[in-house]
Amino acid sequence: MPKQHPRPAAMGYQCDNVFRNPNYDPDSNAPLLLRCHDAATVRLIINTLDDTYSVKRCDVCAEVLRARVSLGATFEIVSGQKI
Repeated sequence: MPKQHPRPAAMGYQCDNVFRNPNYDPDSNAPLLLRCHDAATVRLIINTLDDTYSVKRCDVCAEVLRARVSLGATFEIVSGQKI
């Protein structure tokens, strides 16, 4: 019987936020975008003009998203729940 690989503990529950790399340099091999590596703790339902979708965020990234909404973003957070 082949050995089964266990699923990583945080698989599917990682924060899906990406942000611009502050150390990006076009002449280097550094990536332009970086992904948050924290565990997602909040699932938010986002409503835009064209679509409604769900995002998983850590507490810090969720607060940044809420701050963008309070500053007048073109989307709204319909609901949020702890994962």
